[in-house]
Amino acid sequence: QQALSEANNKGWIPCSERLPDKDGYYLTTTMYKEVYCDYWSGVNFDRTEMVVAWMELPQAYEPQESEGKEC
Repeated sequence: QQALSEANNKGWIPCSERLPDKDGYYLTTTMYKEVYCDYWSGVNFDRTEMVVAWMELPQAYEPQESEGKEC
C-alpha cells in the first residue's frame, strides 16, 4: 500500500502517512506548493508548520568522461 501511495504521488510521501526514519536533508513541499530542501531533525522539518509532503534527495549526477564542459 505504501509503495502504491508513493508511486501515485510521484515519490512524494505525505507527512500524514509517515515521516523520515533518519535525520538529514529531504525535499519538502509546503501547503503553498513550494519545494524546498529542508533538514529533518528527527522531530520536525525546518518549515514544520507548512510541510505537507517529503521525499529523499536524488543521487548526485555522475558525469561521463565523454561529456563536454560544465555549466
